[in-house]
Amino acid sequence: MDDEPIRGLTDDAFFHAMGYLDLVDIYSGMTVARRWKTLLRDDSSDALWTRLVELAWRDKCYVAEGIKVLAGGEEAVSTWKAAQRSELLNLSVKKLKTSLVKRGVASAAIAGCFEKREFVDLLLPYVTKQGENLSVPYNPLDPSSLLASVPTPSSVASCCASALRLSVRDSRRSQISERELCGLAFQIRTRADGPLREVCQLDPWYMGVGAGRVIFRPTDEGAGVDFTWPKGEDGRDLNPFEPMGLGNSPSMTVNWNLVQDQRVVNLLFSGQAGPQEVIARHPGNWGWVLFSRGTCWTSWEYTKEDVDEIGVADEDLRPLYDTSMRNSQSAGDY
Repeated sequence: MDDEPIRGLTDDAFFHAMGYLDLVDIYSGMTVARRWKTLLRDDSSDALWTRLVELAWRDKCYVAEGIKVLAGGEEAVSTWKAAQRSELLNLSVKKLKTSLVKRGVASAAIAGCFEKREFVDLLLPYVTKQGENLSVPYNPLDPSSLLASVPTPSSVASCCASALRLSVRDSRRSQISERELCGLAFQIRTRADGPLREVCQLDPWYMGVGAGRVIFRPTDEGAGVDFTWPKGEDGRDLNPFEPMGLGNSPSMTVNWNLVQDQRVVNLLFSGQAGPQEVIARHPGNWGWVLFSRGTCWTSWEYTKEDVDEIGVADEDLRPLYDTSMRNSQSAGDY
């Protein structure tokens, strides 16, 4: 490992060449020569580390918002903070007050605000701190706090290096925050090995004509669950739960809350306890998987033909959950 195979190669030329390689080849380059290992471990090349992040994340279904922003460096973090503030300024004063009350802000502090910007300044720290209730020693949703842990001076390269390491660690987290849950669209299908096996024949996913989509609404919007189904030839929703009065039925509302340390999504049907969907992470694409005995929900789309290759067939779900729980411990998740 002492003899460099290409003598006279400048650092700039080396980093330029590395930018054309995939992630495995780049890490293999660390075993070629001591100088190459030193260069590749050095957080000094913005272009190379940006390329490494792109390669590592290109096939991932989920990387936490704060970690993605961190990879853009200090300028990206500043832009994110400004966007958060701008988003709040677009809300009405009434909605800002409601959000403050729901977050437990003291009434005296709220009463002391007169202009909209004052309400925004009071609310902004609570918005950026979403995710701090997760049992990990970092906030994956707040790039500002993540940036504070990057060695100074914080170049784009050092931010990318920190973001890449954090993303691998965070991919093992099985807790989900409300902001994450409500920011994703889930595909839903019934399980052929559970109590809903009888309705699989009514499920569009098994018919090969699409699948149900689910959106979770935030608690300040009622914590509802919205279902969208493919249409049949007659124009009606292909809703396999319709015989049971579920899934956008006017006769039944569906709501949710997070329980068991935010590792389970508890469903409520017209206020009555429903199934509990346990939360897991896919080890390959880092996507979110929710499942109970009757259903499987994923934060990415796949077809019946793909299910075995992806590893989310009915028989894979329990082992996937067990693996996810073991991995979450190594992520500092417990």
